Amino acid sequence: MVVQGTPGTEGLRETVTAPWLTDAATAAQVRGVPADPAELRLGVAVTRGLLLDLVAGADATEVDASYRRFVELYTRAPPDEDD
Repeated sequence: MVVQGTPGTEGLRETVTAPWLTDAATAAQVRGVPADPAELRLGVAVTRGLLLDLVAGADATEVDASYRRFVELYTRAPPDEDD
């Protein structure tokens, strides 16, 4: 279901997603890491999803463990091309 264009959702992308992506790009730049748009969007989506879990009453310890696992997977060195 697409909500963009539904009354009351005007500017949703600009007010909900764009600021998160801008902040993620800034954080990547400050840390000197590549700011791949797809990876930034993935990080934003995972983070927002986990925050939504917390708001919905999920166990904070489980959410924290999930986030730590995501960061671990995200920061893992890519496999050697020769493998």
